Amino acid sequence: MVTQRDIARELGVAVSTVSRSLSDVPGIPEATKERVRQAAERLGYRRDAHAASLRTGRSGTISLVVGAIDNPFFAELAHHVETQANRLGLLLMIANGQEDPAAQERVALSMLEQRVDGMILVPVGPPTSGLQELVAQTPTVAVDRLLPGADVDSVLVDPREAVRELARHLRDAGYRRPAVISGPDATSTGAGRARVVSEELEAAGWSGFPVLSSAHDASQAQERAELLFADYRPDVLICGGNVITLGALRAMKRLGVDVGADVGVATFDDLPWFDLMSPALTSISNDIPRMAAETVRLLLQRIENPDGAVQQVIHEASLSLRESTCGPRP
Repeated sequence: MVTQRDIARELGVAVSTVSRSLSDVPGIPEATKERVRQAAERLGYRRDAHAASLRTGRSGTISLVVGAIDNPFFAELAHHVETQANRLGLLLMIANGQEDPAAQERVALSMLEQRVDGMILVPVGPPTSGLQELVAQTPTVAVDRLLPGADVDSVLVDPREAVRELARHLRDAGYRRPAVISGPDATSTGAGRARVVSEELEAAGWSGFPVLSSAHDASQAQERAELLFADYRPDVLICGGNVITLGALRAMKRLGVDVGADVGVATFDDLPWFDLMSPALTSISNDIPRMAAETVRLLLQRIENPDGAVQQVIHEASLSLRESTCGPRP
């Protein structure tokens, strides 16, 4: 069996350098880490989790608790977190928070009972007192959403510039009656996106437009959209997430509304097939692979240094303008 000593001998470096590189410990040059990873893969190195646990008191396993596993955004996030974990020789356990604080506490506790070294968390709303106690005792990084009342590292996305660009585009395209269906107010992204979209639409010259909220649930979003079209006929609709967009598209199909021609549509959380639709959907997107890499990096730093200063990494969202917001029908 190939050991870290074999890798060290192959590269002419210290065994400690190999160990720290494979654990992505800060202080080792990235070029060295990459050389070690490539050598480990070339030699067929496999981490001995049991031996490592006995030696370090760690399991070599981290956990990811997402908001809802059936949300394509979180499925993609989980994929890239797992890719990062595998690259570093770590095991990843994934659990579904079901967009419910009580359920999230239960699954987080079950993860920690498996003796994971740290936890990545997509908060589903105000944390329960039990969850606050858990994260206070465990290296934790919040990703995509803030965890109110908890002093944890976080990786977030600022959509402001992308939304500002979208609002100006919609104004210049000639839209007059915008409407918004945002995500749940209980999450920082739901409330934050609603606030930013409202502020930027107002800055672009609109006022009095409706802002509804929906869970990331297609059926509920469809109901919200049908209510919106019954009371207020928008000529452009901005949706707070791809699952919400799915519900809105179902509503428009049922009502005979022509997407793009009758009502423009823009959404947060781009999907690979949005640009293949007819019309292709205008989307605001996050760099999910980068978010995943930063999140795993912060978690490993927190595991190594539990008492270090809390860090917050903020990425900017990007806008992809497509045919669904070309302008209202004359």
